Amino acid sequence: MKYKTPAALIISVLIIVALMHFAGVYWHWYWRVHWYNQIVHFLAGALVAFVVLFVAKSYWALKKWPLFFLAICSALAVGILWETFQLKYGITIWGGPGYAADTTHNIIADFLGGLLGFLYFISKYQTGIPWSRE
Repeated sequence: MKYKTPAALIISVLIIVALMHFAGVYWHWYWRVHWYNQIVHFLAGALVAFVVLFVAKSYWALKKWPLFFLAICSALAVGILWETFQLKYGITIWGGPGYAADTTHNIIADFLGGLLGFLYFISKYQTGIPWSRE
């Protein structure tokens, strides 16, 4: 089944995440405001999960548990890839002060964002669909 694309929502959240990222880098909010990074990870995780679910549901008839798994895994995968990118290019330092806690908080924010993306998708596009095959 094809669904009407929520392009305005997707583009709006993408612009918000991009602007927050560039503002965070430019004004050093990532380093000055301890919770700022988690907000960006949360919103990005929600966006990634929602977009992946929307695309997947356009091609496959999936129940809620596979959609939940897909949402969480996609949000975590992008978050972990981002953390790896930061490490590889020296944006963060392995074992530096607060590295483990910061990375852990970021991954938790990605997970929670993925959960929000899943719940929003289910509320808009999956009402009445069971969790299992029965």
